[in-house]
Amino acid sequence: MIETNLGQVTHITTGKLDANAEDKNGLYPFFTCGEENLTINTAAFDTEAVLLAGNGNFSVKYYKGKFNAYQRTYVIEPNIVDGKWLYYLVMHHIAKITAGARGSTIKYLRIGDITECPVNLVSLAHQKRIVAKIEELFSELDNGITALKTAREQLKVYRQAVLKHAFEGKLTAKWREENAAKLESPEQLLARIQHEREARYQQQQEVWKAAVKEWEAASKEGKKPGKPKKLATLTPIPEAAKKEFPQLPSGWSYIRLGNLIDEPTYGTSAKCDYELGDQGVLRIPNIFMGRIDDSDLKFANFEKGEVDHLRLMEGDILTIRSNGSISLVGSCALINEKDTKHIFAVSVHFRTY
Repeated sequence: MIETNLGQVTHITTGKLDANAEDKNGLYPFFTCGEENLTINTAAFDTEAVLLAGNGNFSVKYYKGKFNAYQRTYVIEPNIVDGKWLYYLVMHHIAKITAGARGSTIKYLRIGDITECPVNLVSLAHQKRIVAKIEELFSELDNGITALKTAREQLKVYRQAVLKHAFEGKLTAKWREENAAKLESPEQLLARIQHEREARYQQQQEVWKAAVKEWEAASKEGKKPGKPKKLATLTPIPEAAKKEFPQLPSGWSYIRLGNLIDEPTYGTSAKCDYELGDQGVLRIPNIFMGRIDDSDLKFANFEKGEVDHLRLMEGDILTIRSNGSISLVGSCALINEKDTKHIFAVSVHFRTY
């Protein structure tokens, strides 16, 4: 092994063209400082080379054949070394090469940043063995990544199949058969839910009346406590409409989602901060994979009446209602007991029964 530098084992030039010199359907590759693959109809080079972007993100590429290059792209040709080995060597030392990049807005390299980079030189046979082993391992990594992507897609399909079977009754068919005598009929279940809803509403009314008296006794200081909303009576779906739905197992029935949850409630729009405020406020970053992650929690100050109607209960569901990233919209988190000390923002609040 010999200690040398890149300037001793390469021949380095740059392209001569402007970045806009590309031809959309050109015959040859045109290397610029961008990541995209461009083409051109004229070739200034016919060689094996490493292409290093002289500014921007300093991307590194390898090519063998006819091509052209932008004036800020360095064309690094191997001199007494293997071309592929040189490519992996530059990739390995890219942080060292770009450490001295200049420029305040857009960083750029000088040719000396490349030529003066120290490297260890091994024999040509050793270089070829290194390249062969790198590409063998990279191929295994690529195959592993492909397998992981395939498995991820298969898991999505499997997850949807599990949910489909769950809500078609297939997952609990045997259990229902064994416990048929203990199960409520759809009519009994809806009647029980209606009774529980009415009882809970009455409880909310009593709490509200007490809060109003307390507010009045305090000379009506602050915001008046909000009156709880009375939910509509459970209304069955007409039989004619059910004909359009998939067939349900015996003992199951369709009902509108709105009959099983409180009216969705928007959270607070108060400005929150990491250090100022006494009340924790759950935001979009706190909704993570079906649960609440309060490691990134912000706080705000509220009057008592403002907090009460945003108070969470175990079993509630928070749903992201809007976001610049469409993949986050609709993401949900189930509220556990430890989460009930918080209130919520920028989310839609459901209360389940």
